[in-house]
Amino acid sequence: MKKLLVTLLSLLLLVSCATSDAGNADSSTGSNGTAQPEASGSGDNEFAGMTVRVSDPRFLPGVELITSDPGHYRVGGFFDYTKLSQLSGMNIEVHGFTEENRTLKILAEDSDIDIYFFFHDDAKYILDNNLVSPIDSDIIDEFNSKTFEALQKVCVDENGNTVMMPLEYSIFSLFVPKQAVEELGLTAQDIEYWEDFYNYLTDYTGPRKSYGNGRVLFYLIEMQYHYYHCDLDNGEFDYDNEDFRRLYETLLGNWVFDGQSYNQPYFLNVPLNKFDPDENLFDLNGISRYLSLSDPENNEIRAQEFVTFPVPKYDEKVEKNMLSVASFAYINPYSENKEAAVKFLETIAENYYSIVSSNCAYFIFSDTSMYPEAIDTESQLFKDFIAMSDNSEILFYDFNDVVSEIDYEYTCMELTLDEAIEERTRVVDIKLNE
Repeated sequence: MKKLLVTLLSLLLLVSCATSDAGNADSSTGSNGTAQPEASGSGDNEFAGMTVRVSDPRFLPGVELITSDPGHYRVGGFFDYTKLSQLSGMNIEVHGFTEENRTLKILAEDSDIDIYFFFHDDAKYILDNNLVSPIDSDIIDEFNSKTFEALQKVCVDENGNTVMMPLEYSIFSLFVPKQAVEELGLTAQDIEYWEDFYNYLTDYTGPRKSYGNGRVLFYLIEMQYHYYHCDLDNGEFDYDNEDFRRLYETLLGNWVFDGQSYNQPYFLNVPLNKFDPDENLFDLNGISRYLSLSDPENNEIRAQEFVTFPVPKYDEKVEKNMLSVASFAYINPYSENKEAAVKFLETIAENYYSIVSSNCAYFIFSDTSMYPEAIDTESQLFKDFIAMSDNSEILFYDFNDVVSEIDYEYTCMELTLDEAIEERTRVVDIKLNE
């Protein structure tokens, strides 16, 4: 089962991306406005009519899509597979597996899947166990070189060979209306650390409202703690210390009022329309919706109405922003169809914004010329996003599948702080050593 944090972050991103115009850029133009190639016919395409089989973790287990058979069509996944089939000239089979079944297939050296798509928390396992095949393609190398450095580093093996290709990327941040910043004189230093931000939220008595998910805020800051204060590669971590206990108690405690009401005391639940610059203060979210937010009456993009600040730091040791969600593709080393698999990935690289699904967090490029015209790349909001993403890092460990229930029980006051910390320590230690 996909781990809770990736799932939770992905769901929040889906809400944001599904209403974004970025993924609906004119399919006749590429990411940089150039003409897209026509669908590949049988002419000089040596792969025309061949079948490529893909594992897509955004497909539910047991769900499949076969582009050559309309009866098997399903909406969803990373890409518009029908259009991808037309562009590549190949038939595409897409399959959904449970995480356990996918891992078993890989370890069994099954050859019936040519390409695996996966989330970033699986990357370390895949690379450490050399479950990849070198990808010899100038097109993919060029594509990868235009993405954020944090993504590029994952896509090469220890010998510098390209073995993966990025599919999506997102980093959460705090969004604030410009006029709120001006009204309050808010600066990045005011909310640089998590306690500063929490105090700012709880001390504020004005009419503006702040929206977000408190558990997501905690997990984002906990990523920083794991990255900068723990040696997870060697199984070393410590939750039973004063600073972490204070973070845990402050952000996850006291959510229950009168024994019934379950609600975070510092954020409101996100409403359907949270983009009113006259009413909003903070919104913890991904970038997608804000960069394509439009004013239909004036036919204008509204990105210039907002600014963004990084997720507050755990402490002064934190130097980089932690990536929220990323996904990659790699070719199954046991596939008997590797050349066609390379062609498939090249077709994605050459047509990314005309085929990427609105289910994806598709802001993967450091090179701003790669973005479609629907994105206001000249806005300060976009430039700040690029700066944060250029200074981002990936944590490859995820424990939310084993700690989420503990955190929920603590939030609901079913566990004491000592009990929650002790139980968290126990289950994380088991997972690191299994």
